[in-house]
Amino acid sequence: MSSSFRTDVTNYYDHDLTVVTLSKELGSSAWMEMDQVERVINLAWASPSGRRFGRLSLGLGIDSLAIAVKARVFQNSGAYLVTNPWIAFFLSYLTRRPLFVTGIYASPGSRSWTWLMRALKEAMIITTAHIEAENWSRAGGHAVSVLYGNNFPYDMDIEPTDSTDRVRIFVGGTSDRDMQRVAQLEQEVLESELNVSLDVAVGGQELNLARGGARVHHLRQLSQEEFGRRMASADVVYLPLRKDSCRAAGHMITVGALQVGTPVVYTRNIGMAEYDDGRFVRRFLPSDSQLEGLLNMLNSAPGRDETRAYWQQNFSRQAYVRHVGEVIRQSRHNSDIEDGMQL
Repeated sequence: MSSSFRTDVTNYYDHDLTVVTLSKELGSSAWMEMDQVERVINLAWASPSGRRFGRLSLGLGIDSLAIAVKARVFQNSGAYLVTNPWIAFFLSYLTRRPLFVTGIYASPGSRSWTWLMRALKEAMIITTAHIEAENWSRAGGHAVSVLYGNNFPYDMDIEPTDSTDRVRIFVGGTSDRDMQRVAQLEQEVLESELNVSLDVAVGGQELNLARGGARVHHLRQLSQEEFGRRMASADVVYLPLRKDSCRAAGHMITVGALQVGTPVVYTRNIGMAEYDDGRFVRRFLPSDSQLEGLLNMLNSAPGRDETRAYWQQNFSRQAYVRHVGEVIRQSRHNSDIEDGMQL
């Protein structure tokens, strides 16, 4: 930790901490449970999808700039806890107060990474993957990682609607997905003609395929509630991820699946390593058949109630806020020790 960041934290930490966020899901009440938080600032008219005029860069850019200005106007003391790096990007040019920032969402060497590093090199970055924190620190910044958590607006009382002998597999999301593996799994399911349903929610047009007892459903773009319902009705959520990702991957779906009581299986990806407990979240072992591997893993899958309890303790919104709060408290503690040693 550089001396400039350490001095800023020492000077301001004992004052109030202001949370700056565009998210309506992670509401004021959750952040206010942190002892350090005095207020939460959000933007009532922020784009729910993050897009404006069909572009994510415009939506996120406009909203981030607007809330950064609002945060600067309505906060005169203390430090900021910013829940998106692009809000922090703009805020870094509006204030010299210390910034704690959750997330990077950029890969080393990319244009976004270069801009963020230039603006946030003195901030404390709190990532949701160890590899992201490691890469950021190696580049000269300050970062630590915590486990991601959230409470999604999902109905957690849904149970599978098919007969008990039908196995349901869900594959969802687009970021860092290995689409070749997805296509291979579809082929394996259809060729097996077993009583297996595979729901694929990765964007694109709706399509239904069947052979014998096997079913493959390509789903249209789903609402958040419907996405959760599909995961809740599945026996396993499968994340076929690309190996070469150097950032957080699959965390939101992992947390959402655990929330509705469905275990998660993922393919090897360094961004998921710390989420693997070997039971509720497991790495897919090398196998000639993805389908065979998934069916074998289901033989020892935990129950839904046990999975939900595991989520509540480790990956709920309250758990995530607790993890972030511990980082900020530890930053203060380390600042005191290092300042004392200098004296």
